[in-house]
Amino acid sequence: MKTAGPVTTPAPQIWISLPFFIFGFTSLGIGLFWLLCNPTMLEGHYYKPELLSWTHLIVLGWLVSMVVGAAYQLVPVITGRLLWSPLLAGLHAAIHIVCLPGMVLSFQTMDFYAISHWGSALFLGLLLFIINILVTAGWRARRSIPALGLVFAVTWLGIMLTVVLYALAAKYLPISKHPPFRLLQLHAHLGFGGFLLMTLMGAAYRLIPMFTLSPAVHPWRAGISLASFNLALIGLSLTLWFGWLIALPWIALLAAFSIILFLTEISTLIRNRKRRLDWGLRLFLFALYSLVPVMGFVLWQAFVMAGWMTAPAFALPQTYFLLTALCVLSLTIFGMAGRILPFLIWHWRYSVRVGHGPVPLVHELTSPSCQRWSALALMPATLLLAAGMVAVSPLLLQLGTGLFLVGFIINGVNLALLARHAIAPIPRSDAVKTTSFNRPQPAHL
Repeated sequence: MKTAGPVTTPAPQIWISLPFFIFGFTSLGIGLFWLLCNPTMLEGHYYKPELLSWTHLIVLGWLVSMVVGAAYQLVPVITGRLLWSPLLAGLHAAIHIVCLPGMVLSFQTMDFYAISHWGSALFLGLLLFIINILVTAGWRARRSIPALGLVFAVTWLGIMLTVVLYALAAKYLPISKHPPFRLLQLHAHLGFGGFLLMTLMGAAYRLIPMFTLSPAVHPWRAGISLASFNLALIGLSLTLWFGWLIALPWIALLAAFSIILFLTEISTLIRNRKRRLDWGLRLFLFALYSLVPVMGFVLWQAFVMAGWMTAPAFALPQTYFLLTALCVLSLTIFGMAGRILPFLIWHWRYSVRVGHGPVPLVHELTSPSCQRWSALALMPATLLLAAGMVAVSPLLLQLGTGLFLVGFIINGVNLALLARHAIAPIPRSDAVKTTSFNRPQPAHL
């Protein structure tokens, strides 16, 4: 065992992110059970109470909670600066956890007066997040591709929130001549593409080299991929705002080009890696390459909206939403959670004990077996979900959701093993016993 001195690198306290992580996993569990009971809500038009309620539970309750919680930990690591205000982060967590259930329930009755109140509070919380992250990143963002990607992401989040407030105000004030459905499409695409996917790109450019010991990303290739994706988002915003639907296919092609550049750079990093791929990284890469079929559906939808192709028999917008939410973003979260969460808990509980006594290694906090079986359940589950959407088959959707739920439960077992260390430090010999069904593995983060 290494006998290095205590770790002194400053990092945010784990309590900042844990409320977001717990709330996020709870929201996903509720959302999966909801979809298992009623898969037909994904059929037909997307503007209906139950689907809007479920969508906001998955996007804000699960995805945004996990991304925000991870950002409060990763942005200081990426930029090399302390989080500007842990107090604002704690206030954001309280607002988010209290107000989101109210918004989700309000969508069930389409009470826009209540939605606007809950949404305004959520807007305030996310505004605190934006300020906190941008101040933390500071001038270092200009020197780091991953940090620049995260700054772009929170900027698009701010633009998306502005569109949402404008759309809600237009419900009661004569200030908008834009069709409501167009504003709904704009805020959905800016949320998914501008905030969540841009965050994914920036984080992947940092996490893949970190966990595979591959060389750093090529600044020009990575920079062009981020720049072209931002140009596509700007074009999409102008197109949907002014109704220039004929331009949508070209904008979608530009977005596809940026995704191809991104995946090409990721493939280069993987080829030059110096560490084997565990199941968490395999799941993460499976999710990243799932962007290819997702972009195919996005191109199809752009051609339909421009009048170049006819609409298919299945619900195309719900299809690429579901694939993006569950097949891409959720699997990247599961893949990296198996790496990031154990490290955060280890740093919190054991870093100060290094050199003063035996401490468990990071990979001993959880079970690689759980990680493997979770990945083996989640990957085919996403294929069943895609097949169910295209075939308009509630049975396939239920099978896919059920298998996804199995992978989610296995992840929960892994988190329970990790939670023991979060509650109280466990000596190394006892820590190894708690995961005694793990096969011996080389030490790694």
